Amino acid sequence: MASSEKSLSFHNPALTFYVRDVVRAVHFYTKLLGFTEMFRTPKDGIPVHVEMRLGQFTLGVASIDAALADHGLLLNPGPPSAELVVWTDDTDEAYVALTEKGVVSLSAPHDFLQSLRVAWVADPEGNPIQIVAHHPERNE
Repeated sequence: MASSEKSLSFHNPALTFYVRDVVRAVHFYTKLLGFTEMFRTPKDGIPVHVEMRLGQFTLGVASIDAALADHGLLLNPGPPSAELVVWTDDTDEAYVALTEKGVVSLSAPHDFLQSLRVAWVADPEGNPIQIVAHHPERNE
């Protein structure tokens, strides 16, 4: 088979947020949302890239400055254009626990699509985090 006809294969998707403060972002995701750190560079000192897992999902946070210095990526972070969705057993309880710890609320818990309970908070960089659960009284 010629290289132009070769089938491509992709696997193990992950998401990386480019952030101004890697340490602060890692604290948010590990201490407040329960992600487990799997990789960091450099190993000592202030990290420029950290990867974390929650279930089968991998989330990375990488320094905006390091992206330019290491890879020539000129990033101009503007308003968020994506969100991270995390499922929970109780949206209201999770929302209260996070906002009591100083996490910024974007949208208080409310019913959605007849069977879901949703809320939004922001990570330290302002990225929206959707907290969602099946509605306890309408679990379909």
